[in-house]
Amino acid sequence: MNNGEKWKANPETDSGIATMKELVNRFTGNENINAYHDLRSELEKEFNTIIEKCSMKGEAHEQLHNYLLPMRPVFDSLSSDKIETCKTAFTQIKNHLAKYSDYFE
Repeated sequence: MNNGEKWKANPETDSGIATMKELVNRFTGNENINAYHDLRSELEKEFNTIIEKCSMKGEAHEQLHNYLLPMRPVFDSLSSDKIETCKTAFTQIKNHLAKYSDYFE
């Protein structure tokens, strides 16, 4: 937190996170391993767009990266050949995205 306040994020980051949340919320491929693999591709595309369009500076920028970077290994788990690993990764991503508004505005 920024002295008890949320960090200011740039509009591109807010939009990218909103899109990622939407992708997760409309996901229906619970038993289809290829659907998890496709979801990973869509999430990573949005993630990379956030990184590319990041115009944030200073500590807010550092805190954004602290928030974003833990998602990378979870994306890898969405490409697993084991459905249970994919399901666990999906839950982790969904929970992580839900926490964005706890730290950023």
